[in-house]
This record gives sequence, structure tokens and C-alpha cells, in this order.
Amino acid sequence: MTTIAYDKPVEDLVAQLSATGHVTHDAYKKTSVTIHHNAGIMTHEDILRAWVVRPSSAHFDVDGAGSVAQYVKVDEYAWAVGNTEGNQFSISIEMCNSTLSPDWQVSATTWQAAARLAGWLFAFEIGARPDSNNFFQHDHWSATGCPGPYIASIWGQVMAAAQAAYDSFVGHSSPTPAPTPTPVSPPSSVLSLGSKGAAVSAMQAELNAKGFGPVVVDGDFGPATQATLKVAQAALHLAVVDGIYGPNTQAALAAYSKPLTTNPALVTNLQNDVHVLPDGKWGNGTDVALTWVMSVAQSQSLPGDIKALQTWVGATPDGFWGQLSKLALVATVRKIQGSLGVAQDGSVGPITLAAFNKARVANLNKF
Repeated sequence: MTTIAYDKPVEDLVAQLSATGHVTHDAYKKTSVTIHHNAGIMTHEDILRAWVVRPSSAHFDVDGAGSVAQYVKVDEYAWAVGNTEGNQFSISIEMCNSTLSPDWQVSATTWQAAARLAGWLFAFEIGARPDSNNFFQHDHWSATGCPGPYIASIWGQVMAAAQAAYDSFVGHSSPTPAPTPTPVSPPSSVLSLGSKGAAVSAMQAELNAKGFGPVVVDGDFGPATQATLKVAQAALHLAVVDGIYGPNTQAALAAYSKPLTTNPALVTNLQNDVHVLPDGKWGNGTDVALTWVMSVAQSQSLPGDIKALQTWVGATPDGFWGQLSKLALVATVRKIQGSLGVAQDGSVGPITLAAFNKARVANLNKF
């Protein structure tokens, strides 16, 4: 068995990540755990696809629902922290974001699941209680904005949760602070930005089930959920596209059962936008090109293979990311937005991302 013997399910993606070559199969005795964020709202499979083309890896990922996937054997060297010692001796845990730049928030469901996993790793792999000397954020090892300002602001809570999990696993009886109650919206048939609770989770799950996601099911009606709902309202031809989940939207979404269908013409347009073979099929090559362009435009974080990115945005592939390459990236994003039918502002905001994800879900490997 390649995954850890955790007391919750762990999706095994170790062999698939190993096939990329982006892991060093040297074993080390681990002494710490490092927390990262995805810099995006991504599934376990999204992360794997990104690492197929980008020379990176981490041991674990926790998605928006709090589920865990493992990519690297726990004692091996992951290409994670930008520091040789850290890669040798630390276990890296990635976390899915619930919002995008600049806050890069992570839902409580995700960070609490990551802290629990860390507590287990400290109990059964490292053999020490987590503290400031062995439980780190990514920027402990190298100059990076990871895991983002939100996790930095609640790091004390993350640390406390990991310590409580460790104590539980090893049988210690240290006091655990009472959890902060999650605010819940008052009973209402209308949900909007700022609403919270089970009704929001149900709406988010319905948006995903009807093909308008992916949106994180966290019970928090934030900007990403609002943008996804607007995409759904537009697709359902509602008279008002306001991002409010009222009676008309509820009825239209409930009645919508037609599955998303492939759209070869849209795929061909998007392929032309990023200069790949326009065959109307959203395969792995098309997916890598499009997701890289969107990811870089969203995060402003460059991949290792700058020449490939320059080729996709129509710039001279000289490996130097200068002003001409930056302008080409913005122009390419505008083309993609035009193909998707959203405002062509050259930036990847929630509405653009939601429209892109909808097209991707409908067409990826559907041939």
C-alpha cells in the first residue's frame, strides 16, 4: 500500500504522480509538516494535471470538501518547498482555496481537515507534538506568498487544531478550546452574498450537480459562489442575472436536468486562442495549455517552462518573460473571454473562472 494508514479515506494518486518524474524516490526520516495552498479552487485531479506539466509535487492535498489525496510516499522527497532541506525532511500538505486573490481564503472544512491530517502525521510518522519548531507555513522555507494572507492570519487556530488532533491520536487529555459557532443565515427562501449554512451548501451542491461548478461546498455564499450562480442564471435565460438565489432561480435550477453537452466549436475557438491544434477535442494537451494560461493570468506566478507558456500566448518563445510576453498573456485572456462569452477585460476574475470551469467540465476528454 502506498498511502498512509489514515483513519479516513485517502485517494491514491502516488503512481500517477510518480509517472511524471516530478518526485525523488529517496527516503528520509521526516521531522516537520509544511502547509501550502493551491492558489486556486482545484480538485485533486486538477492538481495532478498541473503537476504533470509543472515540475512540482507535494505529499498530500485536501480539497474543498475536506477529502484527502496522496501523491508522494510519506517518507520520500517531494518537489514542494523550494528548499532542499525542507523537501528532504518535511511532509507537505496542499489545501484548496475557497476564494481567489488577493485573500486566498481556505474554508474551515479544508483547513481543519488539513490540521487533523497534520496531527496524525505528527503522531504516527514524526513522533513529536506540533509546535512552532516543526509545523510550518510554506514561506518558512523560501520566499513565497504561499499559503496566502488568510492562512497566515489564522495560523494560531491551525496550530491549535493540529495540536488537538495530535493529542487525540496519542491519547493525551489536553483541554480543547470550544469551537467558534458558525453563523447561520436565518430561515429564508432567498440566499445571497454573505449567507451561510446548510441551505447554502445545498445550493452549491446543486450548482455542481447541474454542471455549473465546480464551486466549493462550504456553506459560505462568497464571491466565487455568487459568480457561479450568475453563470447559471445566464445559462438558464433568466430575466435577471443578479447572483441572488431567489424563487425564480430556485425554480429554474430545479427544473434544469439537461446534462451539459460537448461543444466542439467552442473548443476549437479556445484551441485557436492558445495556438494548439484546433481539432475540437479538449484532450490533455489542450487542457494543459488552457489551464496554464488561466492559472498564470490569475495568480501571476510563472511556471518552470516559460517558453511553452509564451508559445500558447503567441509570444516569441525566448524564455524571457518581459513586457511583450505579459501583453500577449492579457491579449490571450481577452480572446478566451470572447470565446466564453464573458466580458473581455483581460483578467481572470470569478465570472471568467466560472465560465471557463463550466466549459472545461462539459468538454474535457469527452470524445
